[in-house]
Amino acid sequence: MGIQTIPKREYLRVAQSFHWAYADHYKLVFTGRNERHKRTEVMLPRLVRLNKLRALRYGKKLVYSAPRRTKGKPKDHFFGNEKARKIYENDMLIEFFQVDHGLACTEGLVRFWLSDNEGVIFPEKEFKRINRGQLGVPEWGILFPTGTMLLYEHCTQDNFYRPNNVKRKIERYEYTLFDYEEYFGCKAIIVFVLDVPYEVLNRFVDEIAPTHDAFWFTDYKSFLKVPLGEQLYSPIYIWGVDSKWHPLRSS
Repeated sequence: MGIQTIPKREYLRVAQSFHWAYADHYKLVFTGRNERHKRTEVMLPRLVRLNKLRALRYGKKLVYSAPRRTKGKPKDHFFGNEKARKIYENDMLIEFFQVDHGLACTEGLVRFWLSDNEGVIFPEKEFKRINRGQLGVPEWGILFPTGTMLLYEHCTQDNFYRPNNVKRKIERYEYTLFDYEEYFGCKAIIVFVLDVPYEVLNRFVDEIAPTHDAFWFTDYKSFLKVPLGEQLYSPIYIWGVDSKWHPLRSS
């Protein structure tokens, strides 16, 4: 992406597809490199001051999000205790806004985008509009020139161990995938990235034995080990049909 001066509208457009994001995520999407980028370092704080983005301190760094993801705040919890609010409010907001989950969703988007940046990104809200907010909504989707749409579903460890939670998600997607394919005129696959050890992932796929050829699974640790730009081509995904490891794309 050889844009010399990236316009403000591009940052806002990308923010709609990101959930929570570090400045590094914006740098990677716009430049393909995780290096100093003055435009991004200036623009993100400016958009926060203009109330076009929201920022939250996460550890030693700031994370950014579109305002629509931060409409609620747990204000009443600290009523009358200003000292406690100053100490703990940021930690509560991190949990309240699901920052961990949001960063993982953005990490997945950036990594797949770097593997093939010829695709068109569609944010989560687009899929909610298509199926009128019904269940079976991905974190985001990318429609590639090959005619395939990749849908992304991230599952935290906490969500994975809730009884039948992921199994129910799979069942819902069996109904909604057709709506997405019909709307976009494409073949859709969905990649489940589960934040559990790969041994647990293997057992899980064997137990549920999904027969629909659209379902692919990997563990988050293996997902993060793949070099940037190789996400589509690394054989880290279990295909539900044969329970074997494959790349999503051969070349």
